[in-house]
Amino acid sequence: MLHRRPALPLSLLLLGGVVTPLCLGARPVVAGLGSLEGNGDGAPTLVAEVASPQRKQTKQKLRKAAERILLAIQQSDARALYGYLAEPVRRFTTPAAMQERLASLGGVRSTRIESLVLGADDGTVEAELVTPSGTRPLTLILDGEGKILGWELDRSQIPVEDTAVKFIEDLAAGRVLTARSLMSAAMQEEMLPAALQERWQGLQKLTGPFQRVRGSVFAGRDEAQQLVLVTTQFGRLTDNLFVILNLQGQVIGVDFPLDAF
Repeated sequence: MLHRRPALPLSLLLLGGVVTPLCLGARPVVAGLGSLEGNGDGAPTLVAEVASPQRKQTKQKLRKAAERILLAIQQSDARALYGYLAEPVRRFTTPAAMQERLASLGGVRSTRIESLVLGADDGTVEAELVTPSGTRPLTLILDGEGKILGWELDRSQIPVEDTAVKFIEDLAAGRVLTARSLMSAAMQEEMLPAALQERWQGLQKLTGPFQRVRGSVFAGRDEAQQLVLVTTQFGRLTDNLFVILNLQGQVIGVDFPLDAF
């Protein structure tokens, strides 16, 4: 089981204390390691799973939460959908803004859950929305209570997501200097390449070796920072790494599990 600091999931910065965190509150820790559910095309995902009553209950809870969320989307119920947001995410939107986003879908005829993958303390749901203009993929990142931490339609990436994904992929490929070049100048001054590499390697001792990046979700921003969740598959689990960037798109922090340090 990977533990994160009990206070702020974004406070575990690579630098530690240079940037004010987004204050997303504690994320409940879910026991066990990775999970597996079909990836939508019938091909299995090679992620180890530890079967336990608690883990099964968590998976059932998140599936039911995902079903409620999809129903709210289908019914264009912005107020209900707003209520399904994790408290820290609500600060970045309003029911009115969510209603506009739902209206942009042009109506949803039906929905379907393609897969549900449990991470260390959250879950990634891949779903499909059937609209008058065709099928649209939807990714949901849910916390341990089934609240929405982030979402992305069509899996389309905006530049800040590209940076977050490239940062993780460069670290995984051993391109530490390249990854470090994506960090802010202040971060680079404090984080030497050897220290950055050591922390990445420490993470993999717990998760197993890096396999691939499954996707990314833009989770929100405030007046100083942006948050991207990078869904990353390792040898023993799939987890969402929180990458924090400044408004210039430079990496200023990453929430690695506490045990990795």
